[in-house]
Amino acid sequence: MLAGEEPEKLAARLTWIFANQSATATAEQRASVRRWQGRDRFYREVQRAARDDPAASDEARRVADDLASLAAQLTQQIVVWRGIRSIDNTFGVSSADLHTLIGQTFEIDQFFATTVDRRIAWGEFTEPAPAPALYRVRVEAGTEAVWIPPVGFPEETLQTELLLLPWRRVSSR
Repeated sequence: MLAGEEPEKLAARLTWIFANQSATATAEQRASVRRWQGRDRFYREVQRAARDDPAASDEARRVADDLASLAAQLTQQIVVWRGIRSIDNTFGVSSADLHTLIGQTFEIDQFFATTVDRRIAWGEFTEPAPAPALYRVRVEAGTEAVWIPPVGFPEETLQTELLLLPWRRVSSR
């Protein structure tokens, strides 16, 4: 993504990039995407399944498997955003010590939900928040992801969610 690319243009580009993903998604995979999006916060259970937590339900494991099998490779580098409600909980440091993480690499052991729209990341995913932050994420070509809008709930399309699979390495710069 070029610096300053409009979210609407990036969303349209991702719809084109992931056209085959949405065209071949099974009914079960679509149902799993919608279960992930549910307002009941079932995604937390799916995250347990992604981490192979024995307490995760069979349904959560099925949803995690469906999301992983639906994923396709991104064909070009892009920039997306993630809102963080608590710097302390996410990174284990206070906002004053955030600079100490520069240059470190982290392994993400769960699904990593992002959005193409910085305003969405800030407005919907940092409130309420004791120590919010906006995370700019450069996603490399070849990264496996699920482009949620074409296969999820139509009323959630404006979230423009790009879901990255677990076990990604993320570097802080």
